[in-house]
Amino acid sequence: MAINQYTKTEKWLHWLALSSNAIPETAFQVEKMRFGRHLPKDNGRHVFVAGLARSGTTMLMRLLYETGGFCSLTYRDMPFVLCPNSWHQIVSLSSRRNRLQERAHGDGLMVDYDSPEALEEVFWRTFSGTDYIRHNCLLSMTAGQEEIEDFRTYVGLILFRYGKQRYLSKNNNNILRLPSLLEAFPNARILVPFRHPLAQSQSLLAQHRRFVREGCAEPFVTRYMGWLAHYEFGPDHRPFLKPQSKAESNRTDELEYWLDLWLTVYQWLLDRTPDDDRLMFVNYETLCRHPTAMWQSVANRLALNAEPSTGLTTIKESHAMGVEYGIPEGYKTAESVYRKLLDRALQPAG
Repeated sequence: MAINQYTKTEKWLHWLALSSNAIPETAFQVEKMRFGRHLPKDNGRHVFVAGLARSGTTMLMRLLYETGGFCSLTYRDMPFVLCPNSWHQIVSLSSRRNRLQERAHGDGLMVDYDSPEALEEVFWRTFSGTDYIRHNCLLSMTAGQEEIEDFRTYVGLILFRYGKQRYLSKNNNNILRLPSLLEAFPNARILVPFRHPLAQSQSLLAQHRRFVREGCAEPFVTRYMGWLAHYEFGPDHRPFLKPQSKAESNRTDELEYWLDLWLTVYQWLLDRTPDDDRLMFVNYETLCRHPTAMWQSVANRLALNAEPSTGLTTIKESHAMGVEYGIPEGYKTAESVYRKLLDRALQPAG
């Protein structure tokens, strides 16, 4: 939703629900006591979409969600996202107007209260935040058994809330905990989108500049993103995997910084993700150029018996713009990593 258009009451409610761990922890315990015995039988065939931002994660998630075969957390579950059933009982007594608005990224994607979004990160921030959130970066983490069991329960509560058997998650932070997700759900599938390094880096830079402007104009935007542990852009940007020095923090308005982040993340993923059928790299450019054939490949790997989404017809490839000061340092290395990703990526059907 349009964060900068929240009313004072809405801002206060989000602060109450998300600004500390106490309320989410308590809400989750109450939710388990109230609804834990109602959890549906779970075959664990869930789907997690996770990659560096601006790689097509939202587009891919929406194509899957529109099949009707999955449930996800939506804006209607905010801000008490750790007690989806209890909160639903409360808000169902009110009438939340469901109007389409452009999301905060300003990229033309429209959202309403029923749009799926990356809200599950509140769970990980609440119960494992000290394991991966640092003041200058987000690190990889391995969840403990208690957190894994609680995450299974949490997914079950969401399934019960929406009456579905398969959960769909789009959460870029999940690349930091891929082994833990597969331990929680051995039958799950993980899609890791990626995009040409120059195009993705330019998009990352543009979004960062946008969120810096928004955050400076309205500090609530920055606080809100921090409560969701989404630090991809803005005044409180914290990169994946690599502690950010003071000198590096001064470079976030440079394309080279974002290209280096792209290289760090995807080289790390190549080095640390096994050749496992459960984990699939998905190339954004290939999806845009061959939407129907790529959809068929994705559907086959996810055991989806669903027609292609109508959204396939609206997919348009975003190309890299010309680079103002020439090719950035490190581009050749990033291009080499991109080719390696293409070699491992899911191919169009046929």
